[in-house]
Amino acid sequence: SLAFARRRGFTEERRETGLVLSLADVPPQQVQPPAGIEIVTWAQRPELAYGMYQVDLEARPDIPGFGDVAVEPFEDWMVHHLQRPADSPEATFIALADGEVVGYAKLSLTAPTAAGHAMTGVRRAWRGRGIAGALKATEINWAIANGYTELRTSNEERNAPIKRLNARLGYRPGSGRIYLVG
Repeated sequence: SLAFARRRGFTEERRETGLVLSLADVPPQQVQPPAGIEIVTWAQRPELAYGMYQVDLEARPDIPGFGDVAVEPFEDWMVHHLQRPADSPEATFIALADGEVVGYAKLSLTAPTAAGHAMTGVRRAWRGRGIAGALKATEINWAIANGYTELRTSNEERNAPIKRLNARLGYRPGSGRIYLVG
C-alpha cells in the first residue's frame, strides 16, 4: 500500500510504532520522582490546566514529525486534549517543582479494560531527570489499581527517549501507523 500511495504523490510524514503493556504481567511500579518533584492528579489540582498547556506548547513540537504542528489556543486545547469523553482528571498526572508544572501525563480511558497513554510531556529544562519515568510509573499503578488489564501507546520511531522508557517499562510491539501527506 505504501508503493500505491507513493505512486500517487504521497510522502511519508512520520511512522509510529504501537506498543502494548499487559498489566497481568506487571507488578506495581516504584514511583521515584527526582528530588523536589511532586506528582498530583489534575482532579486534585484543577487550576493547573494552563500549566499542562504550557508543557504541551514546549513538548509537542519536539516530538519528531510534529515540529511544524501548531498547538491550538488554550480553550481549544482544553476541549481537544482534556475534556473528551475518554479523558479523566483522576487519570491525568502532573509533575510539580515548587508549584510550577514541569511535566504531565494522561491516560485515555477508551475501553473498559484497556487504556491508552495519550501524552507524556516534560518541559525542556527538566528533561533527562526521570520525570517522564515517574509519571508513566504513576499511570501504570493507577491503571492496575483501577482494574485495567492493558495499556497501549504509540511512539514516533525517531523519538528515542520515550522508546527507551517504554522498553524499560516492559511495553511490547503492537500495531503501528504510517502517516502520509499528499
